[in-house]
Amino acid sequence: MTTPTLVIVPLDDRPPNYEYPALLAQAAGFTPVLPPKAWLGTAWRAGNTDRLAAWLDDVAPTADALVAALDTLGYGGLVNSRRSPDPADAVLARLHQLRELKQAHPSLTILAYSVLMRISRANSAEEEKAYWEAYGARLFRMSTWRTWLAMMAGAGRRRRVAALGAGGTQEIVNYLHGQAPQPRSQPGPLIEVDALRASSTT
Repeated sequence: MTTPTLVIVPLDDRPPNYEYPALLAQAAGFTPVLPPKAWLGTAWRAGNTDRLAAWLDDVAPTADALVAALDTLGYGGLVNSRRSPDPADAVLARLHQLRELKQAHPSLTILAYSVLMRISRANSAEEEKAYWEAYGARLFRMSTWRTWLAMMAGAGRRRRVAALGAGGTQEIVNYLHGQAPQPRSQPGPLIEVDALRASSTT
């Protein structure tokens, strides 16, 4: 009897994300097919999304199932998903490959997953964008207060959120709004750009 084939697009090149899924696939009775480690992301660089896409187009049509990390296909890996400056349109265009594969091969089972974005509470840019070095702790506190505001709004909490956001850069405005860069004259939906530019102590 032929062993079913499982194509795996790992989250990055680390053993828990590369070797362990392959071992699990074998234990479940599948023949795992993975891309070369050199094409995957690491803690220090993004993976090669173009090579991964070409490889996936080559191996997926003859597979029985596909398990794909969206962070890898869209951004080149887990860590780069936190650092990438790529606009949403570019990332979504890469992910559209999965839809095209399913349309071309309806019998192919496709399971895709993504890791929820973490928010570090420290002023450290080791695995974040550069501005996290200066604003990481503030953004963490701001995120906490914004969550509370969504559940139980109050004037005092709104003032604290505004104070935490004061003095930020346009990059931070973009981060807080969760959207692609926009002209400085356009305020975001929750926090005014001018308020973030104002000087304030934290």
